[in-house]
Amino acid sequence: MLLDLRLPKLSGLEVLKAIRTSRELHTVPVVVLTTSTADRDVGCAYGDHVNSYLVKPVAYAQFAQLMHALSFYWLKWNYYPGLSYRAVVSWQKEPGFVPAVAVDGKEGL
Repeated sequence: MLLDLRLPKLSGLEVLKAIRTSRELHTVPVVVLTTSTADRDVGCAYGDHVNSYLVKPVAYAQFAQLMHALSFYWLKWNYYPGLSYRAVVSWQKEPGFVPAVAVDGKEGL
């Protein structure tokens, strides 16, 4: 799950705390993707067991590069406990690509 800390009605840190205390959701991987570089935000996020904290680049090209790298990591390199298969990622070479995951020959996210 990608979580921004800057939400209109609720702090992303409050959402993270709710996720981590939820019986159903506490094991969902959470990556904070935000503009905040404040030590307090970073510390609170890791204190509530965020899996990663990423700062959004200002320039679109760097943001797109970050999203590509993040997608590649989570969908290609990351293994999930209890799964007997590995997701295989195919990357489209078009602008605005969307990663497609093939599991056991079936495509979809």
